Amino acid sequence: MKTDCANRPHGVMLFAGFLIPLEASILKSQEFMYQLSMLDDKGRQQLEERFKIIQGAAKSNATAAALMLAVTVFNFRIGGKRSLFANLTGYDDQGSVLHTTKPAEIMKYEEYVNSTEFKRKLGIPMPQMVSLEQYRLPIQFALAPGDYFTSITDIFEEVLESERVLIVNRQMDNIFPAVLFDEYFNNMTWNGSEEF
Repeated sequence: MKTDCANRPHGVMLFAGFLIPLEASILKSQEFMYQLSMLDDKGRQQLEERFKIIQGAAKSNATAAALMLAVTVFNFRIGGKRSLFANLTGYDDQGSVLHTTKPAEIMKYEEYVNSTEFKRKLGIPMPQMVSLEQYRLPIQFALAPGDYFTSITDIFEEVLESERVLIVNRQMDNIFPAVLFDEYFNNMTWNGSEEF
């Protein structure tokens, strides 16, 4: 097998998610959802108002803002309640504009990767006692203060200046719309920004 490559690839691959500031993605997604007819005008206004409240709260208490974001957008069913997003759109899953609930194959995948069998294959000691789902909310809220509402634009621009970067950004996500990522990237400055 040949392992040498004349033009050896190196660099960074970036996928969607919390790459851009929330105020440039999730907290602006109501217009995108409205344009896709996922929201009526009243729903768009409700989300816009709630997003403004979350942005204001984030300035003084990021953990409280993260909790507000969770009950607004992410359908964690905290206290058994559906998120505002779920109530306004009818979507139980915010992963794609193409389906309102999580597809069966995704549910089977999640079930498998949370199984003792899979964890054992990864070499996790006492796999039956390790549950990501059990700790998902505590992890989310532990990350919130230093992550969710912290802009990494300066760091990101440094990476774009110093590395070759492949950005995969054509997901069908309804709360992280690709069009908002494009808008954000187009407002950044780096040595390849004119070609972007």
